[in-house]
Amino acid sequence: MLRRPTVPALAAWLAFAAWAAAPSLAQQSPPATPPQERAPQERAGELAREAIEKLMQALALVIENLPQYAMPEINERGDIIIRRLNPPPRVEREREPAPENPDETRT
Repeated sequence: MLRRPTVPALAAWLAFAAWAAAPSLAQQSPPATPPQERAPQERAGELAREAIEKLMQALALVIENLPQYAMPEINERGDIIIRRLNPPPRVEREREPAPENPDETRT
């Protein structure tokens, strides 16, 4: 059978816990300083995390913009054709009107 702790035993444990925690409670913690005012040595972990996040974003953009190609094919003439899976959008250019006299050229 388990005995229920008595009031004097609980009081003794409470007094012991307060005595053990007193030194840590007596220490004053320094006021929080903004990240910009801390020395770079103190911000090393934070700066490293930010740098890794930026590198991951840059790598994701590079991978998104890499062209993707299908498996190479060989046609009946023996030419190797590698088709692009995500072709860039076509930009329509304005065409110059044809010269009135086809024998004249403009430079």
